[in-house]
Amino acid sequence: MKLIQHWQRLRPVSSDSSLYYFHGLGIDLPHDFDVTDDSSVLHLRSHYALAEVKPKEVQLVTDQIRSFPLYYAVTEDTVAVSDAPYWIANQLSLPIAEDRYQLVAETGFTWPDQTFYRGLNQVLPGTRLTISLDSGAVKETTLHQPLFSDTRDDIDETEFVSQLNSALDTTMERAIAACGDSKILVPLSGGLDSRLIVTWLARHAVPNVLCFTYGRRESKEISISEQIAKNLGLDWTAVYLDDEAVKAAWLDPDTADFLKYCAAGASLPHVQDWYALRRLKEQGLASEGDVVFPGHTIVDNFHNHEMLEHLPVEIREVITVVESKHFVMKPSVETGAGRANFRLHVGRFLQDQNYDGSGNSLQRCIEGLNVLTRQTMYINNSMRAYEFFGLRWAIPMLDREFTDIWCSAPLDLTITRRVYGDWIQNSYQSQTGIKPVLYAGVTTYIPQSIMRTLRKVSSLVGLTTVVNRYYSTKACLHHPMGFDLFYGTTTKWEQISRFSAGASSTAIWTDQFLKDTWQPDLNLFHTQRE
Repeated sequence: MKLIQHWQRLRPVSSDSSLYYFHGLGIDLPHDFDVTDDSSVLHLRSHYALAEVKPKEVQLVTDQIRSFPLYYAVTEDTVAVSDAPYWIANQLSLPIAEDRYQLVAETGFTWPDQTFYRGLNQVLPGTRLTISLDSGAVKETTLHQPLFSDTRDDIDETEFVSQLNSALDTTMERAIAACGDSKILVPLSGGLDSRLIVTWLARHAVPNVLCFTYGRRESKEISISEQIAKNLGLDWTAVYLDDEAVKAAWLDPDTADFLKYCAAGASLPHVQDWYALRRLKEQGLASEGDVVFPGHTIVDNFHNHEMLEHLPVEIREVITVVESKHFVMKPSVETGAGRANFRLHVGRFLQDQNYDGSGNSLQRCIEGLNVLTRQTMYINNSMRAYEFFGLRWAIPMLDREFTDIWCSAPLDLTITRRVYGDWIQNSYQSQTGIKPVLYAGVTTYIPQSIMRTLRKVSSLVGLTTVVNRYYSTKACLHHPMGFDLFYGTTTKWEQISRFSAGASSTAIWTDQFLKDTWQPDLNLFHTQRE
């Protein structure tokens, strides 16, 4: 078969011209590296992508979070491989696949081994994929994915926290060492995850750190984040989302390039950081090669605690619950084929994991699905935003040492954020001597005494959903993080209608994205749909 290839990130390895490699922090391959040896590949830990191109076969290898996606297509006479999805789609004139398009309308992304395009696929996280250049046959081998083990270590909370501290030290120290003299940028929120990152940086007196927070001027998260940085002795800046400035920047043709790149051929682009990153570059506060440390984590991917109250849970109920958590966009288009696509793959995943209805198996499968889908496709894919602006990135709490500790701990220590949250708040208080204040989201704009009364009354008379949607609609129409600045051509009445029906800001974004009306210069779908 004919092979065509194109590498945007990956570069040939000087000692082996058949091997292509990229590491996000510039760490070289070991001199004795053997791509055919699983243990040699696993020793790389995270933050890389690999390809080996031989006369008879191609191997594509991703790390456990698919830091850098790899794409492939196999036709009757051609094998195409690349780290650039649109290159393959253009070379083979591939159409937008209707069932995949519909799945994006429901969830915001395709299934993890798919893209928008018919016949163009991705290598799953933590996987070695081999393509025969004789027959075009494709073989997948799972190397490592962050899944909970079936048998858990019998450790108590104190030992677990000690292990988390040790794992975080290992992953942070490795990332910091690779930064060199580059500035470390931390998107600092008022919550827990980024607070863990900045507390560690302060405790170890890491130099050249800049924390930043973005939002409207009235956002409470900005004032809380500023105080966190001040308490830790770290530099901090705010990026204020002034409506007219953001809207003007959104219309810039460069923004269309940003959105296309960040979609990576498979997902709604992650736009939350876009304006802040743009402004930091314009102001000279961020430079090419600086390293962003977002607080993304393996923690809290369950979200379905009510299921633990009536074990064992039938596989059909698991599929139904997973659907309810993923089908959140309230789309305005037909999505029957997309839903069928999703159900098929969820069922296969549960079978592959030998789901047995127990609590441990339920956690393994539910969290595994959430990591594989939303975490990989949307959260991890948000790293494309940093790359577009020439920045590097590191996610220590999704590195192997940290995820291995988390996924081997007992269910009662990991099923909620309690232990994790206490660990972070105690670390912060130990470093600063100050009791933590957490940002609780848009509901903090409503007096808590009123919220408690409303919840009690509404639950008694069956109005809980109505009350929640009223306040969520109000917040979405003028969001403290400026999400409403990205609603494209939707009218105010359309927004109210969608939010009142339970849609979110990302639902509006997804609808506009798929209709090619989100940004004037962005056109990905309608000229290529099947």
